[in-house]
Amino acid sequence: MRCGKNPEITNVGGTDGRRVNVLYADTLFLIFEGIAALLETNQPIVENSYGPDKLLDFVQILQVEIDQIVGKVIDSFTMKRQLDKRVKAAERILRDDRHSDNKVGGLAHTDDDFGDIDEERRKRLEEEKVRRKEEREKKLDQLLNRSLVGSKMQELLGNYLLMEQYYMDESIRKAIDTDVKEEGLLSSVVDDVLFLVRKCVRRAMSSGSVDCVCAALNNGVPLLETTFYRHLYNAIQAGYPSTNFATEALQTAQNAYSVIQHGKTAMFFASH
Repeated sequence: MRCGKNPEITNVGGTDGRRVNVLYADTLFLIFEGIAALLETNQPIVENSYGPDKLLDFVQILQVEIDQIVGKVIDSFTMKRQLDKRVKAAERILRDDRHSDNKVGGLAHTDDDFGDIDEERRKRLEEEKVRRKEEREKKLDQLLNRSLVGSKMQELLGNYLLMEQYYMDESIRKAIDTDVKEEGLLSSVVDDVLFLVRKCVRRAMSSGSVDCVCAALNNGVPLLETTFYRHLYNAIQAGYPSTNFATEALQTAQNAYSVIQHGKTAMFFASH
């Protein structure tokens, strides 16, 4: 398979220094692009010569080599980026945290159409259709989700979610700890925290996984509702030490209104 040489790119550090941070993602993209081109070329040949059911057999044969190639890339990424070490460090810190979401999966469905035939034959063909569809879906499910690539990608997504949670939690806490109030601004931490949450959610969206996006939202919302909320509440309480500040503000507004009305009355009598 022509995409088999792509892992060599990771061993020499890539061909573009500006994209070294996404070197492994680029390598996997090239591999999957090559696989897609290979399937697109051979799909009509397999279906016309052997039938549509044999296409999965063809993919299953390819899957053996795909597992080896993609597995090497993921293993290289894990080793050179010290992912295991970082994940263990994050796990120790987040061991007592509230949320964890490692759900990743996908299932493709196939369908067939039957023309107008008599009732008895339709029934038999429908039964056969259901049986074959279940077999294809089961086979496709095993191929996609129980392959070495599928399990490694699920593990990688799980580690990513853990690291994203750690980054969001620590960054927001650091932003709160280093919060500096400037004259004319309520608090610089508001922009910082919202930027961090937005950044994490957008990065999760770039994964193309709905589960990743939901997990990022589930990590961000509790931080906004607890840690960030407590910080803002304490800041407001410090700025308004009186528990009756709303009443005081209303009284001040009423006094100002009375002064304005008194000024209008004085101007009226002066003009007459």
